[in-house]
Amino acid sequence: MKKFVSIIICIALILTLSSCTVTNNKKYSKTAFDLFDTVITVTAYDECQSAFDEHFNAFCEVVKEYDNLYDIYNTYDGLNNLKTINDNAGIAPVEVDRRIIDLLNFGVEVYAKTDGRVNICMGSVLSIWHEYREADENTLPGFEELNAANAHCSIDSLKITESTVYLSDSYASLDVGAIAKGYAAQKLAYYAEQNLWESAVISLGGNVVTYGTKNGESWNIAIDNPNENADSYLHTLSVTDKSVVTSADTQRYYTVDGKRYCHIINPETLYPSEYMHSVTVVCNDSALADALSTALFNMPLDEGKDMIENTDGVEALFVDMEYNEMLEDLANDQHVIEKTLKKLILLFLLQYLRLQG
Repeated sequence: MKKFVSIIICIALILTLSSCTVTNNKKYSKTAFDLFDTVITVTAYDECQSAFDEHFNAFCEVVKEYDNLYDIYNTYDGLNNLKTINDNAGIAPVEVDRRIIDLLNFGVEVYAKTDGRVNICMGSVLSIWHEYREADENTLPGFEELNAANAHCSIDSLKITESTVYLSDSYASLDVGAIAKGYAAQKLAYYAEQNLWESAVISLGGNVVTYGTKNGESWNIAIDNPNENADSYLHTLSVTDKSVVTSADTQRYYTVDGKRYCHIINPETLYPSEYMHSVTVVCNDSALADALSTALFNMPLDEGKDMIENTDGVEALFVDMEYNEMLEDLANDQHVIEKTLKKLILLFLLQYLRLQG
């Protein structure tokens, strides 16, 4: 009996120490608007406001590095970035930062994992949609134009070495919009945990990464409702050391003849996807969550559910075109199990101590 109680006490202490650390630091939050073409928000525990501000400024400097490296629209003095690679398509390999090499290798892996539904070499098609969204006429590109561009979207044109990247097709171009924010968010969270804050929530647009705890409790992450007539969030998740990423047709779109066309383009049709209003993915890796949320957005529900069921450690919330919600083992379940287990262990200990008292 004593041996059994000792084991129970050890389990209780491990669970308590690993997930319920309480800090005397206070919670602070701050937002930046001029990086990654999105809203960046950090909520973290720090000693005081000035310390948090200093850490936040350091954090934003690293965000800026990733933003510049992954930029496909602008060049920067002394820096080879994704635009440099696109500008040299069919001309010559470009020597680049390791962070670009790693991102593009991940993109190749994701292409295979999603059966081509996430394609970082689809820039020639996506650039057409970008131009039409930015134009004043509010018209749609024709299929003939899109199909001609699609002839230059082969992932095989991307040649990656240890230090260089080359697009062998002179009309090909990279567009990493489906993976870059999630990939950067995961790397930034690691940097922040090692150098800035013991616990935080980092949000790059719809890409949220959590680590540590909210003064001993899990972080609460609200998921926006894609139904603009709704007066509340779709769900609030209780998570820690998890990433929550949402792809939705409410984030970027334009309207033609009264119909909304979102920014997520289906590689099979070359037109905006029309399977879902939103897909939220929860897992341990923001990069994977970002890629999967896009892939699932481009799939019929049955295929999406099959992908989730066959991918370890991934959960999803689908909202279809009729605003029906479908949950695939959403993240609250494990949290509830852990909290229940800890309560049962502590209750057992209290009861045992009373009996011994």
